[in-house]
Amino acid sequence: MENNDILYDLLIHEIKQKIPERGKLTSRLMDILGLEKEAIYRRMRNDVYFSFAEIAKIAKELNISLDNIKSIRPQKSRPYKMNMFDFFNLPEQDYEELEETIRKLQELSEDPASEVGGTFSTLPLTLISNYEKICRFFSFLNGCISTQILI
Repeated sequence: MENNDILYDLLIHEIKQKIPERGKLTSRLMDILGLEKEAIYRRMRNDVYFSFAEIAKIAKELNISLDNIKSIRPQKSRPYKMNMFDFFNLPEQDYEELEETIRKLQELSEDPASEVGGTFSTLPLTLISNYEKICRFFSFLNGCISTQILI
């Protein structure tokens, strides 16, 4: 857990760099998270940790790169898109990144205090696959000729 504490301290440091004045920082975080002043103070003192969802909101609103906090080199961090219609021909680098992501998720599953989040530009197929009309709608949006999704 020491590594998590270091990452959390780096996040707090980055937040303070973005808004150095304590009063403005507290007010801004209250606005972003919809929390009371004392709840923000507890999080800034590390009495209570920000949840993953709260960190994501803060990062978005304050334009903080979570990759930079972790000091990930750009060549190690490359967003990739798994398109259900062309994922059979992925470049080798995508396979390696996918395997690394799976390995990290397996490690996280062993830690009862861990949280995992994701961002999607659309609803994940696993979530919508049981809803025929939603599947048809997304098929229409993606310009697909066939409205039948095979799983």
